[in-house]
Amino acid sequence: MYFKTYDYITGEILSQTEKLDFGDIFQNRHCVKPLVFKIFSDTETSISNFKIYLENNGWPQSEFGYYISSTFESGIESGSTKLSNHFTAVPDASSTSPHGVSIGWDTTSSYYIWLDTQITDQTGNTQANFRFFFDYS
Repeated sequence: MYFKTYDYITGEILSQTEKLDFGDIFQNRHCVKPLVFKIFSDTETSISNFKIYLENNGWPQSEFGYYISSTFESGIESGSTKLSNHFTAVPDASSTSPHGVSIGWDTTSSYYIWLDTQITDQTGNTQANFRFFFDYS
């Protein structure tokens, strides 16, 4: 499995990668720009029951929005109402049920996925430790 990342305004491919990176995120702000990507299979194996999860061990008040579409939509900004749905964080990969976000995806159709984050914290933490992970059968 690999990802292609896209410019959130033009829809042009930025890179093909095995890792996704939000870049620098500052406390009490949304990310500078949303992360837009598509997931691709590097095999012809059918994939079903695809879900994305958020593991957040850093700032418990953080919010992570997502938006999924079969077509590219230009200019969806960080903090947009389209990105207002939020993941529920899980403490680790063994505690995922029922917090995953279902993504209708298989080897014949790949959806654009926008991710956004806003780091807010009341506990005085200075570093965030979070990651998204994917599960499929």
